[in-house]
Amino acid sequence: MDRFISPNLRNQRILTLISELGIVKCSNVRMSALSGGERKRVALAVQMLNDPAILFCDEPTTGLDSYSASSVIEQLRLLAGRGKAVICTIHQPASGLFDMFHSVYLLVGGGKLALTCTTNEASLFFSSRTSAKRPFTFENPEFLVSRLAVGDDAESVIRVNKICTEFKMSKHYEHLLNKLESELKYGKQPYITDNTDSPYDSILCQFMALLISTPYVGLKVDQEGIQNLQGFLYLVIVETTFAYSYSVMHTFPSEIPILLREVGNGLYTPGAYYISKMIILLPRTLLEPIIYSALVFWIPGLLGGLSGFIQFCIPVIACSIAATAYGCLISAIFENISTGSLLSVPLEQISLLFCGIYMSLSDVPFHFAWVKYVSVFYYGLEAVSILQWSQVEKIPCSSKPEVPCISTGEGVLKYYGYSENNFILDMVGLMIIYCVCHVIGFLAFWNRSKKQAAY
Repeated sequence: MDRFISPNLRNQRILTLISELGIVKCSNVRMSALSGGERKRVALAVQMLNDPAILFCDEPTTGLDSYSASSVIEQLRLLAGRGKAVICTIHQPASGLFDMFHSVYLLVGGGKLALTCTTNEASLFFSSRTSAKRPFTFENPEFLVSRLAVGDDAESVIRVNKICTEFKMSKHYEHLLNKLESELKYGKQPYITDNTDSPYDSILCQFMALLISTPYVGLKVDQEGIQNLQGFLYLVIVETTFAYSYSVMHTFPSEIPILLREVGNGLYTPGAYYISKMIILLPRTLLEPIIYSALVFWIPGLLGGLSGFIQFCIPVIACSIAATAYGCLISAIFENISTGSLLSVPLEQISLLFCGIYMSLSDVPFHFAWVKYVSVFYYGLEAVSILQWSQVEKIPCSSKPEVPCISTGEGVLKYYGYSENNFILDMVGLMIIYCVCHVIGFLAFWNRSKKQAAY
């Protein structure tokens, strides 16, 4: 459990579990004095502390008498009735246990699927395909398992292969294929429709693109328009960076309790987990910024046409990728989301200060000049500014003598402290930030993963 959970909530969760699993009378008994069934239920309670949605139980009844085994399976059945997915592997279950499962998957040697259906349908399936003498009732699962056992003799191999072949021609197999096809086609299952990112995040991102670009419809390249265009480009980069960095800050704190237990059990390594998170984040940071860029590029009428739009997408995508790496870094370092968000504010304010919009970078003192090189905002804003102002050869001066005149796009870049030749360097800078943030983030994450799970 998360160590930030209060002692009262922790105790309440423990009392609820021991009550549901029927081990209240054992709450003050040492583990060594418990029976086999009680130990199994205690082990189940430990796994249920974090309220997992899916529970895998490997032979939960092994070594138990029939009463204890029935008690454990009954508790698992109750959990399934509350919306949990419970998957068990059982070797030669007793008849009473077999009937308690909603559906069964019968496997043979080599991992072949011999049958999947309800327990009653399993009996009907075998009743029409065997003439072997039944030891008790046909529903006896020991008999079903014996029919699927592969021995050294050729007869058993032929029998099992025949059963597997007949299953593929049965209505059960057809029903399984239809169900899978329906789920994949309509996307009705959680593994298709649900992910760590809410669909509303994408909608909100596009809404923000409309919100910031609508006031700038009909941008003009004149002396007054210089500030308008540069302010708009600033908003585009800032919104991109904040949206993608804050969207991933919740990633590790919310998953650390389960991670500690599963890493401790040797299910996977911290490196594999962290890399999987990096890969999962890439599609969103590559696709969403393209739609976002289309809105902020075409609505106000930025320069460059189609080729300019394609080039404009590059720094926006690079900013989103670097921002997710920064968000992962904060998420990996801080155990509490609120603390991480609070302490990241000064860093972001300093980065914003040196992005070129609040002060001319050419006038920054030498001992502060390096700060811009660790700012995602600086690299992103300079890149999009280069793409826009490098296409402007002449800017008409104002008729008002008090208004300063910057006559070329190159002059605008120099005014903000940018260089027209820095586009590639900006992209390299963003990629370096991406790599450095992930390396430091992984080291912090790896250090946290060495802790013991707090049950």
